[in-house]
Amino acid sequence: MHSSCSACGFNYQPEPGFYFGASYVSYALTTAIAIAVFVVLLPFFNWEEEWIYFSAIGGSLLLSFPIVFRLSRSIWINLFFKYKSPEERAKGEDADFPDLRKR
Repeated sequence: MHSSCSACGFNYQPEPGFYFGASYVSYALTTAIAIAVFVVLLPFFNWEEEWIYFSAIGGSLLLSFPIVFRLSRSIWINLFFKYKSPEERAKGEDADFPDLRKR
């Protein structure tokens, strides 16, 4: 992840440890993926072949890890900071948001 936005200079590291909460978002996303894979496989395999479930869920989580990692950080920062387009910033409509641009 970049340290700041190339367009507006927004600092993506507002404080040390800011992204610790993103682990909760990541947990929710990986749980959703695991449940979705389980539900998709359920009609095709019976419980006697449980290694298929474990390997399919594990493989899907390993393959989706880079996406989930970035997505959880993006969701976490968007919970606290609102994106303003250049047009909105030019109008001065972001006075109620902290200025986190690198100086």
